[in-house]
Amino acid sequence: KRLLSPFVSLGSKTSRTQTPQVSTRYLNDLMSVAGHNPKKETNDWCWNEDLWTCIERGKVSFDDWIKNVVVSMIHCCYTEIKSQNDGEISRASYVRGEGEFFPRCIGMCARVPEFASTIFPGIIYDLLATDNSSATPNQSSVRDSILEETAVGSANNIANQTLSRCFSCLLGTPSPERTDSFTNPKALSLAIDTLDLLRRVTQHRFLKSTGHVRNKSTLPNRTYPDRQNSGGRNSPKSVKDTSQYNSVESAPPWRGVPYGVVMFLNGVDLSFACLHAKRFASSLYFSDMFVDNWLGGAGGAFERLSSDGTDHANNERPSYHCDISGFGIDTDADNELNSAHPQITTSDDLKSAIAIQQVIKQSLLHLHDYDSLRALEDQSAAMCFKQKDPNRSDFDPLDRVTSDTIERLRNIDGKLLLSSESFNLSDSLKAADCLQELGLCHVSRHYLAAFDSDHLLSNSSEKSRNELKEKWSQDCWRMMNWDDSLLGNHTSTQTQSSSQVAFLSIPNNVRDVGRVFTSFPGFHESLNAAFRSILRDDAENYCHHLLQARRSLILKMSKEIGTESILSGIPDFVSKMQVLNDLDDVLEESPVTILQRWGLQNIKQSDQTEYSLPVDLNQIGSKVPGWTNQDRSSFDTQEFVMAIREVVLRIFFKMHNADGDFNPKSALVTHLWNCCSSAQQQGQTEVADSCLKRLRHILGLCSNNSQDTNARVMTSMQVHLEESNVMKNRGDFTSAIRTVKLIIGRLEGIRSEHAPGSNDCAEILLSQALLKCGLWMTRYKTESAKTILSNFLRPASEMTRKILEHNYTSENAINASVANFALAEFVANHYDSVEARIKSHEWKVAGIAAGERREELNKCTELYREARKKAIEAESALKSKRNGKGKQRKSVDNLAEILETRKKEFHDIHIHLRTLEREVDMDTKERSAVERSISQFLILAIESYGAALSICNAGDQVGDISKHVFRMISLWFSNCLKI
Repeated sequence: KRLLSPFVSLGSKTSRTQTPQVSTRYLNDLMSVAGHNPKKETNDWCWNEDLWTCIERGKVSFDDWIKNVVVSMIHCCYTEIKSQNDGEISRASYVRGEGEFFPRCIGMCARVPEFASTIFPGIIYDLLATDNSSATPNQSSVRDSILEETAVGSANNIANQTLSRCFSCLLGTPSPERTDSFTNPKALSLAIDTLDLLRRVTQHRFLKSTGHVRNKSTLPNRTYPDRQNSGGRNSPKSVKDTSQYNSVESAPPWRGVPYGVVMFLNGVDLSFACLHAKRFASSLYFSDMFVDNWLGGAGGAFERLSSDGTDHANNERPSYHCDISGFGIDTDADNELNSAHPQITTSDDLKSAIAIQQVIKQSLLHLHDYDSLRALEDQSAAMCFKQKDPNRSDFDPLDRVTSDTIERLRNIDGKLLLSSESFNLSDSLKAADCLQELGLCHVSRHYLAAFDSDHLLSNSSEKSRNELKEKWSQDCWRMMNWDDSLLGNHTSTQTQSSSQVAFLSIPNNVRDVGRVFTSFPGFHESLNAAFRSILRDDAENYCHHLLQARRSLILKMSKEIGTESILSGIPDFVSKMQVLNDLDDVLEESPVTILQRWGLQNIKQSDQTEYSLPVDLNQIGSKVPGWTNQDRSSFDTQEFVMAIREVVLRIFFKMHNADGDFNPKSALVTHLWNCCSSAQQQGQTEVADSCLKRLRHILGLCSNNSQDTNARVMTSMQVHLEESNVMKNRGDFTSAIRTVKLIIGRLEGIRSEHAPGSNDCAEILLSQALLKCGLWMTRYKTESAKTILSNFLRPASEMTRKILEHNYTSENAINASVANFALAEFVANHYDSVEARIKSHEWKVAGIAAGERREELNKCTELYREARKKAIEAESALKSKRNGKGKQRKSVDNLAEILETRKKEFHDIHIHLRTLEREVDMDTKERSAVERSISQFLILAIESYGAALSICNAGDQVGDISKHVFRMISLWFSNCLKI
């Protein structure tokens, strides 16, 4: 009540002496921290650097620090000190405030840190706005006249100089070698909020200012002496007073954005502070402001610095180097203002750009904007060639961010080889992550086993050691997914356990890493301990470790509260919380209930005669809850959930294998099949391949108990078909198509051995294999369209329709509609290509050429007849003259020569005629076949679309069919008169 009394009586004439004050001892302690002698009468000790320092793991917490700073500022800047010499009131401090509210808050601020944090920005604003000790010199420009209305205080007053120095100390870039030199993130967030408040105030005043003047260069009817007047209709009209338009002064030099944070701070330090406080959007904003003010170029500074120098207009150095205060003062100038702000240092443009690019790079990386990140790295690589010493470049190509895991692993390996340190745990952990992304889990575990050394761990940072502890713990419980001992396979348990016994527990030195710094284990360490406890039937410790995991997860999430990256971490947090809830239900609910919640159908052991996989291959991924098209980070979260469920299913197998109402093997096989198919849909081939390996291993164990050879063959064919999907996603489409063709051959042999309709599973698999093979060959153009249509797509469509007629189920209806849609789309695309070919200019030219060849053939036929007639006549004349004597003998010789000439002409015409006949025959057949195929393709496409639309229902999971509907309508109405 005493603390609130000053605010209740604020409007009355209550004297300041009635306001609750802090004790003299508390003030003396603050003065001792600031290195000030309490006996001295000076009152500027609140700006001491030690008092404004707030280390993340220092002796003074953030709550104590904010109370000390706010109480010190109120005491020094808002209280009156009586001089011991003359007994008069002395305003000893150079920085003073005039607010009546803040002095009354000193008692509340000394006790409530939240209240002190709330009024801190108001105190800073009041001190800057009150101090008018020195005004900004008027430079008689429009910008300066508006600056007088928008600025908070002046540029060179004492308050701005003092607060700029204190905030620069608070936001200063920490030393990367010392983790304890980082400023507390809460203190950084408070400073950033204060500076952003000042920026928003100046920006609002600038936008609302009435002193803006329109640029004369944009006025209408302006004439340009350097341009010729065309005299056309749109030529500018003559103006009597041309001085209003043509006597325009040269453009003023760029002086940065006309608003800012008021204080004279280094923009790079402020951007680094935003990055450390996880304010990534703010970091990008202030980085952009720094680049615009310091480097100029209106957003094109990086392009200007990374260009090859051919564009001289863009390579000109900016005339001003301005900070982010908004005053537009050149920091290169040698004046009193720059000497009063030593924290603003002038550096080379190229070095400044490379430094700020590192901040932008990290911000874009945390915001998952990889397109902008790749463009920024390309500019950074171009800038490194412009340095004076290219061998000492600030841009390391090994730090490039890439989505290719192998390339990222090579870069990390290069950094480790070139590192001056004997051991770098942080980069080594990144290399282990890349190995796991590639599916090399066993190699990753042996790689991490090399860190089992106290000497290596003692030289690593606390963060890296904790990461190692969590990674070891995660690998330990993930190895349970490969442990056959949980499946009751006693024949292979001995061999597998002997090779993995060294990796199923965390090393002692790694296990003890976190106990020095945290009061309870991490999330993955608690999960690993919980799984070990339930395998020992220790329910009490199992619940205790789950509680520890929940606490660790909540603690990690609490550190993200208030940051701009919290939204990206919410899905992962929610998924892990859901996992913990499911693990809590393991001891309370039956396995059948849990399987139903996970979407896994339970088959009683007494009802099952064989182990087989689902045959609706296209829709299997949609049965897994939560699996949609997501990025890599979201997929990792979902894969973690599925890995936990697999461990739980294996534990169920060991605990409930004798229960006749529960079939753990069937549930585990279905779960792995779902995970594999879903990973295939997301393009994560490594995860799919890993699930497929475990699936084949479990199916091998199950086949020992199954005597049905046909079921084993069908299951093997399904697995091989899924392996072909993995090959295709990896880019090996040749092997994928070859594998599918082998599967088709084997299934056709099995189908021929049985009566039609007696083996639905083989027919369904065969239709799926034909459809996949046809679609893949269409995509990669390995076969002709005729072969694909006649041998793959049309047989698949007909087969699925026959299967549907024989056994109408929702899965068969979906498969039939998908096959018919694929056939219709393939045929419709070929109809478009054939129609475009017929309507093309080349087709018309070829038709004209074919007509000319037909006319030539007709003429050549007439010539052929005439030549033949002449040859016959010459032969007859020769025969009649051969019996004569004397002069008739000479005429016989002449006729013989004529006959040879006629025969030669006849032979040449005959050859040319036969050539023309073949060409005309080929042209006629080709053009008639193309013209017939266009109608055939059109009819087949409409029939296939109609069949597919009549089969599928609105509730079927066949995707968006609206495009097929509109495609069919377009084909129908555009060709309704042709059919």
